[in-house]
Amino acid sequence: MSRFLVANEFGTQRWSLRVDEGIPMQVIARAVAEKRPDMLVLGTHGRSGLLRALIGSVTEEVLRSVNVDVLVVPPPPREVRPPKLDTAATFEA
Repeated sequence: MSRFLVANEFGTQRWSLRVDEGIPMQVIARAVAEKRPDMLVLGTHGRSGLLRALIGSVTEEVLRSVNVDVLVVPPPPREVRPPKLDTAATFEA
């Protein structure tokens, strides 16, 4: 994260990085209450549909619960590769 911030010229701005353990929503709420940040940046797994309904969404709960601007960063798109063609196959007319 630090490398990203410096590489994108956020190195001169005041920012902090924090790593805690615990129940995600409780840890995030406590950190927001203690630090009172201007913005909270969260990564997301990008789950949707049934999987998100079954396991919940910390990001969604944070968006509904904290009183601070939140920037949600989705995962990078997966590289889609076309199926390999068998170049050894021969076709007869």
